[in-house]
Amino acid sequence: MTPQMRYLTNRVAEAVGCTGRLSGAWMPTVLFWSLEWLSALFTPLGYECHLVSVKALIMKLLGSWDAGAAEILARRDSGNPWFLYLAGDTDRAALSLLSLDVQPGGGHQWSWERDSAEKAWKDSMGYDIVFLCNLLSKD
Repeated sequence: MTPQMRYLTNRVAEAVGCTGRLSGAWMPTVLFWSLEWLSALFTPLGYECHLVSVKALIMKLLGSWDAGAAEILARRDSGNPWFLYLAGDTDRAALSLLSLDVQPGGGHQWSWERDSAEKAWKDSMGYDIVFLCNLLSKD
């Protein structure tokens, strides 16, 4: 488990009222975000970058938001509506989502965890589209 995951796990545990903590997980929030920015910059596009984006979403939901990592991901893969949404560009995210040739149903992909060049939305299970639409409708 990476130091960032230990830190994030402890933050979530704290938020839900758990008293137990993972050891060796202390780090200042600024260090967490610095490591996430580096991950967003250098991690290969696809599933690994999706994990960076999920950590950013969790931190956003915990009220400790820094859009830097999400902005880096959105610049690196501007065809990914999830990254655009997370970076705060909801208008571009919605337009990007609407422009996709989405063919949900019977598929097996959660398309936002793939490099957009793979066009995984063509084999979408559909839940990924619904998930992002729900988030966009709240903003």
